[in-house]
Amino acid sequence: MANNYYEELLENLKALMQQQEYQKAYDLVVEELRMPYVPAHVLCELESLEVELEQQLKVEKKLPLLTVEEIQKALKGKPDEVYQALDSLGKSNIRNYLEPIQEYLINPQSDRLVVSLLLELCMQQQVSTPLTYIHQATRYTVIPSEMRAPLADDTLQQAWQYMGELFENHNPSFLQQCRQVLIQYAYLEYPQSIVDDYLTMSYRIVKYMYKLYDDIEGWNKFALAKGIDSSRIEDIVI
Repeated sequence: MANNYYEELLENLKALMQQQEYQKAYDLVVEELRMPYVPAHVLCELESLEVELEQQLKVEKKLPLLTVEEIQKALKGKPDEVYQALDSLGKSNIRNYLEPIQEYLINPQSDRLVVSLLLELCMQQQVSTPLTYIHQATRYTVIPSEMRAPLADDTLQQAWQYMGELFENHNPSFLQQCRQVLIQYAYLEYPQSIVDDYLTMSYRIVKYMYKLYDDIEGWNKFALAKGIDSSRIEDIVI
């Protein structure tokens, strides 16, 4: 029972950190460290998390919430300034910043990944105001509160599972890289769904990875083993 408790505790802490709930995670760690007994292996991990969370909370204190004008300027700035803008928006009522967000979304020169991240933040905060963005030179208007999460795409989930079946047992590092590309591609398409079926999407990513390593022979062997017509698998652009 004790082992289950600590396993659940550590899983909860990881989940809180993934959700950027650093203060809640820190309070939970401190509370647990005050207990009269903590198993040695758990104690070590909790103390490590305490240090990590203390550093993260210091960073948060150094990143005050930005004004509308500061958000507008930061989104046009360097990558670290864009990150600060996204971080600030995630902690704010994003409805107060829709004007600079909309301005960024319809700028043809905007970073497509940042466009997706802004739309995701609006979706997470259930913004019901229509927003217009540009994707491949075409304008689209969406209502964020009606959008799905980027990783909830059906094709992504099926391709994620299928690539696991292909590589998890004999090449897990290659699998991890394929899945990272899959996530990146999904974000670059968001909020639109992935058009390809999961098999085509999986093979496009596998082909991309083989070509990234300049291993055309490896791709040809893979395609032959799977009975794939290589010429029908279009290159993916990331």
